[in-house]
Amino acid sequence: MEPRCRSRRPPRRSSAGRVRSRRRDKGWAELPPSPTQPPVSRTPHRELRDTPPLRVVAAALRRVDDLLEALVALILAKGWELTGVDLDQLETDIEAQRAERIEHDAAQSGFLALHERFAQAQDARYQRFATALAVARSVFRNDKAVLAELERFKRVAKRAKKTPTEEAA
Repeated sequence: MEPRCRSRRPPRRSSAGRVRSRRRDKGWAELPPSPTQPPVSRTPHRELRDTPPLRVVAAALRRVDDLLEALVALILAKGWELTGVDLDQLETDIEAQRAERIEHDAAQSGFLALHERFAQAQDARYQRFATALAVARSVFRNDKAVLAELERFKRVAKRAKKTPTEEAA
């Protein structure tokens, strides 16, 4: 016996091209766009659609010295004569890149160690601040004037204000 489908209706699609589950506990499921529907942009704002994506240069060039060395080795092995390419300069670039990479990595690891020490010290200072504030509040819990003065140390959750375009919508 072949399994029966509960519903013969096509799945409902949202404006983002996702199929909405008929069961509440499943939520949204990503499915490929329907061939009958035009593709929907995932960019939420119209003005951002035309802007080119940001380029991430540092991550792509992490191993540029290895790539450059392999290219120079290939050019030398094949005996290619490339117009406008100075192989001596490329070999100098390889050495400079490796030296600067070592210097950069040392500076970065030094910064990360400094940042970690700072974060730990700041956490300890905040713990002492919170303890002192809690003790002061408990000692003067019946004194409204002192509690009013201590009120300025209360953490305030600030929400972002609505822009005029959001208010009009």
